Amino acid sequence: MEKTKNRESNVELLRIIASVGVIILHYNNHDMGGGFKYTLPGSSNSILLHFLECVFICAVDLFLLITGYYMAEKKPNDQPMTYLKKIIYLVLQVIIFNQVSYMISSQLSGRNISIYGIINNLLQKNYFVVQYSVVYLLSPYLNRTIDSLCRKELNQFAILLFICLSVCPTIADVVQNISREMFMGINTISMYGDDSGYTLINFILMYFVGCYIRKVELCNYHINKRIFLLLLLLLWCVLFVWRYIGLRFYEKISATSYCNPVVIMCAVITFVIFKRINIKNNRIINELAGGAFTVFLTHQYVISVVGVKYVAQQKTIILFIHIIIVCICLYIFGYACYKIYSYLCMLAIKLFTYIKRV
Repeated sequence: MEKTKNRESNVELLRIIASVGVIILHYNNHDMGGGFKYTLPGSSNSILLHFLECVFICAVDLFLLITGYYMAEKKPNDQPMTYLKKIIYLVLQVIIFNQVSYMISSQLSGRNISIYGIINNLLQKNYFVVQYSVVYLLSPYLNRTIDSLCRKELNQFAILLFICLSVCPTIADVVQNISREMFMGINTISMYGDDSGYTLINFILMYFVGCYIRKVELCNYHINKRIFLLLLLLLWCVLFVWRYIGLRFYEKISATSYCNPVVIMCAVITFVIFKRINIKNNRIINELAGGAFTVFLTHQYVISVVGVKYVAQQKTIILFIHIIIVCICLYIFGYACYKIYSYLCMLAIKLFTYIKRV
């Protein structure tokens, strides 16, 4: 793991906020927290949840963007085993948490723990970890490709990628929404569409965006922070109106797809804003950010029991306070799991080292 003292606290704070954003997205999700399912359409509570959805929809994109920004200088010969070790660490974490969750839920529900259930939970069933792992392993070679381009070629490549992998797929979605027809093969991502950005294509795109921001030194451009903030607010409003129209007239909501160009621009502007915030090395922020990935994993196991159903039709202020409390509690829960897991890993390494010596 990266040493705390070497991390930038402003970006570490953004990691924390991105993790909280994912909690809010799953709080709203029909099949997880159930926020959208339990609030009345058109109510002030529904409006609040939809606006928060538009604000935090760029959270997953941000994780990849941050990775791209800080991995941009890595080359294929830079300690290749380090990449594999990190992937193994992430995969084992998912498997262990899946097993623990399965055993606890089985006990609470009165079901017997079966060999089939244990084997089933050995499978890697987290789309983010699978696709992130692929991008992470490919990152040095992606970097080599980017480094081979001159500034003009890099700009041209960035524009082509953005158009082909973000703008065109979104236009295809909008066309299908308006026509209420499913046109096979018009999307530039795949024959069946862009899957709302839940694809390796979008993960690689966001990794490249992070690399591009670093290569062109976008964060150093002398632009007033207020302009960035106003632009970000405008983009949130665009997404909110777009989402409202989608919900009102169409079945699919392309406004809050991860590959939507507006969502990607929100991620870029948010990152630039935080990168330009001057926060001194803050050990508390850095320490809490260390558990961001574990928070991302663990909150999914308990988000369905946080009581969204009971506050969804209460006063809007009560719902908002509940969201804040849930985010804080689930982050604390995830951070505690992170510390326990890290401690057990440390003990396992010491034990393995001792056995090797013996």
